[in-house]
Amino acid sequence: MERKSINFELKDLDKSKRTAIIAHAAYDNIDQTRDISRKGMFTKSWKESKDDISFYLNHNDEQAPGKVVDVYEDSQFAFTKAWLGTHTLGNDVLTMMDEGVIKKASFGYITVNSAPIDIKGQKVRELKEVRHIETSVLTKMPANMKAGVMQVNKAFEGITDKEIKEFYEHLTVLEAFCRNTRASDGCIKNILTEVENTKQFIAEYNTAFTRNEPDASVWAEWFK
Repeated sequence: MERKSINFELKDLDKSKRTAIIAHAAYDNIDQTRDISRKGMFTKSWKESKDDISFYLNHNDEQAPGKVVDVYEDSQFAFTKAWLGTHTLGNDVLTMMDEGVIKKASFGYITVNSAPIDIKGQKVRELKEVRHIETSVLTKMPANMKAGVMQVNKAFEGITDKEIKEFYEHLTVLEAFCRNTRASDGCIKNILTEVENTKQFIAEYNTAFTRNEPDASVWAEWFK
């Protein structure tokens, strides 16, 4: 199964109904893996197995915050409408969406029909038909996702200053979330793990990174 992610775009969040409509795929742009997704590539899959599409956090099939209730597309995006469960993880993901911790949306798929094409001298793979397996919302930044786990990966030696800045901004959001959120202790602990791995990643690629660690009293305060 392959995966693709885009910047999180929340089209609608209805906290009273516990539903969220998110863009999980973008059409007609060349992504980092030199693929281009086309409108209609999900059509057959949606007609045949829409009810089988899963909804996960960070592509973890052991973390299902809710279920997919609809999928559709317009000329630019494919959308997933998800219902967030009333269990702890459902509440946590609803909170993270509302508080801006969710950074990316993604989908897992199996390619059914594709073809190599040339766009302005660049060889790309055009995705014409895919089987939509799952939609995920992501707290992890793309580099962490490409590494497969939360770790520093040498494949990103060419990371840009703009991308480093995005990691700084992500880190700030995560730290603020842990200090102020009403999410569960388990959710906060997972985010704190991401905080540490994000710091590690930044330090690896930006030697000017000198943020101070919170002392023990500050960490304890987050779990009161």
